[in-house]
Amino acid sequence: MTLCRSFFCLSLVLLIAGCGSSPTAPQPELGTVTTGVYVVNEGNYTRNNATLSLFLPDSNRVYPDIFSAANDRPLGDVANDMVIFGDRGYIVVNNSQTIEVISLLDQKSVGTFVVPGSKSPYKMVIFNSSKAYVTNLYDNSLTEFDPTSLQMIQERIPVGNNPEGIALANGKLYVCNSGLGADSTLTVVDPTEDVPVNTITVGRSPSEIAVDAGGDTFGIG
Repeated sequence: MTLCRSFFCLSLVLLIAGCGSSPTAPQPELGTVTTGVYVVNEGNYTRNNATLSLFLPDSNRVYPDIFSAANDRPLGDVANDMVIFGDRGYIVVNNSQTIEVISLLDQKSVGTFVVPGSKSPYKMVIFNSSKAYVTNLYDNSLTEFDPTSLQMIQERIPVGNNPEGIALANGKLYVCNSGLGADSTLTVVDPTEDVPVNTITVGRSPSEIAVDAGGDTFGIG
């Protein structure tokens, strides 16, 4: 259950980081990582101080701000989501209008996808190695790009008002149209044609959606 698992990981990091003998004290160089829990820290709006932390369960160590340490630059302004695909991590940086892509082995940048305009990218999903989608909170749309080459495929696929969460299930994309409290729909998009194929009415202001072990979706308002 994707959504619940991500919340569990965050809670686990916060719990363990607060116990024991200062796991965030000065650490040796991180080096190559093969397993761990990533935590996206959004930072303050307009302060350009979003960070990415990494918790290593085997050693009970927390490495803060690993993106800046590996790349000698800040992650950006308001990091909002992270998706892992293959050996890469894709971090949606909302107010910077970017998706920062890192190698999971050393956290070094392998590229940046810039979402055109001021669409406010929010959540993303990867369909396959050549198709990824990000919701645009202030543009009522999805932007589609190639997660391998980081090239634009389609700048704007229209959905509902103020889309937030997005999930892939049964070969379709399900987009939560929150309307920032004023919408109550999911837009269903066919990723083979890149067009909306259905609108489903749900509770008011859907914001998150997840897929369970059986492939079914459920949302949280």
